[in-house]
Amino acid sequence: MGSRLDADHPSNRVPIPCRSTTALGLVAAESGICLVPASVETLRRDNVAYRPIKEKAVSPVIMSTRKGDRSPEIALLLQLVKDIYRREGIAFGV
Repeated sequence: MGSRLDADHPSNRVPIPCRSTTALGLVAAESGICLVPASVETLRRDNVAYRPIKEKAVSPVIMSTRKGDRSPEIALLLQLVKDIYRREGIAFGV
């Protein structure tokens, strides 16, 4: 058996809870507001109104990998992120 699991294997089809859905549940319960990416609007919840914000908004992105993973896919993704950050003038953390 390899070190990676097959993405189509049934054991990998476990739903992962999303903090946005929890936050939207609180909004639907009239417990506040929530800023979410535009793509979250596709979740379509009752009692939730989506409004675009006019100002440019940014959010920190955290990339986590398995310790010691040196796969070329992760290296490529990290390099793409660094290139975008440099192009946009965004400081890159460790």
